[in-house]
Amino acid sequence: MHSGRHSRRTSPASWILYGSLRAVSYSRLLAQEAARLLEYFGCEVRIFNPEGLPLPDAEPASHPKVQELRELSVWSEGQVWVSPERHGAMSGIMKAQIDWIPYRSARSGRHRVKRWQ
Repeated sequence: MHSGRHSRRTSPASWILYGSLRAVSYSRLLAQEAARLLEYFGCEVRIFNPEGLPLPDAEPASHPKVQELRELSVWSEGQVWVSPERHGAMSGIMKAQIDWIPYRSARSGRHRVKRWQ
């Protein structure tokens, strides 16, 4: 992990979240394909594996998976979120990941949400 947000990095830092824990997950496969494309276009890519991430408020924020998630959130300059649709909404594991991201880091002014349908 880099010590600073932009220390010695020349390529855009892209972080990918996916919202499934299944052994065969189309969300994870799509996330991996997105990573390949981003790398092809010159991005540095990290994919967060949500396995082991506790539910919000079930563990303290010092939990190792929560810390990993938050460090990647600060590290990234762009994010791709991939989730299966469950009853017209994102999956619970996707929601849990988003809930663990501190509001302050998400509102840093550098994060902009763009949705494609």
